[in-house]
Amino acid sequence: MLANKDNRLVNELIAICHDGQRFYRQAAAEVTDSDLKSLFREMASIRAEIAEDLTKKVEEKGGSPEIGGSLVGKMRTVYTDVSTQLSDDANYHFVIELEASEEITLNIFRDDIRKVDSPHLANDIARHLATIQVTHDRMKDIKDSLTAVKH
Repeated sequence: MLANKDNRLVNELIAICHDGQRFYRQAAAEVTDSDLKSLFREMASIRAEIAEDLTKKVEEKGGSPEIGGSLVGKMRTVYTDVSTQLSDDANYHFVIELEASEEITLNIFRDDIRKVDSPHLANDIARHLATIQVTHDRMKDIKDSLTAVKH
């Protein structure tokens, strides 16, 4: 069985992945650029895979996995809905918001990996941290290129 602290930390990561998955799906539905739509669907799928894997880890250890997202994620969705409606470029706005979300997710994964007690769980989180780093870097590159075009 996972220690309560480890279970809580992994459930936090699962919730964050559910938030990211939902955010990417929303973005894919609302942007007009077909390349961004495809990328955002891919990113949503990656978040779903990470959440699914972490859920299995919790279940295997007798814990109760998180099934939804976080309150912060829901609030961010509302904020993004409103601010996107006010933006003159939804594609750019979603890229900015998603890159910021990736940065937050990356930092939380980094923090939580140092806090877990189980070395096996730390290895699993490290594997997912590498994936999150790649998705963050992709979003940052896109944000930087779109920002350069705007200025």
